[in-house]
Amino acid sequence: MKYSQSEKMEIIRMVEESNLSVKKTLEEMEGVQLQRSVQGGR
Repeated sequence: MKYSQSEKMEIIRMVEESNLSVKKTLEEMEGVQLQRSVQGGR
């Protein structure tokens, strides 16, 4: 999946502000994205 420049900056900001590790933060973000795509397909 390709992200726009603004989306990339938002991801970086979220990771920087998270109390979790980078890997854990990205895993959680990926989980949210998957949930949204599943809900959108209903």
